[in-house]
Amino acid sequence: MQEKKGCVHLAAKVVGCDASTIYTRIKESEAVAECAKDEDGTVNDVAEMVIYKSMLSEDERIALDAAKYRLNTKGRYRGYGEKLDVRAEGVRLEFIEEIVTVPADLNEMAHADYRPPATTP
Repeated sequence: MQEKKGCVHLAAKVVGCDASTIYTRIKESEAVAECAKDEDGTVNDVAEMVIYKSMLSEDERIALDAAKYRLNTKGRYRGYGEKLDVRAEGVRLEFIEEIVTVPADLNEMAHADYRPPATTP
């Protein structure tokens, strides 16, 4: 799992078994499950750094797309991203979709030396 960075199907090919065998081992072995979790976390960290570097791109379109992706995923807890509320009334479902736009000066904000403007109490 470590060699293939948690990619189950690739790891299965290396050891000569079916991917389902590795999934079973993950379920049955705490050590294998922890290894898979750690490798998955490492891959996520690398992907997040790629997104971060893309946000700093000189190409404004790349920077904006990366920032939107980041806000739609990690920024959701701050209220960014697409939201879908589902409300059930009897048997009728009502869907409300809200799309949040990204500020125009986001490229400036993405740089490491950016400091938000001071707010007055």
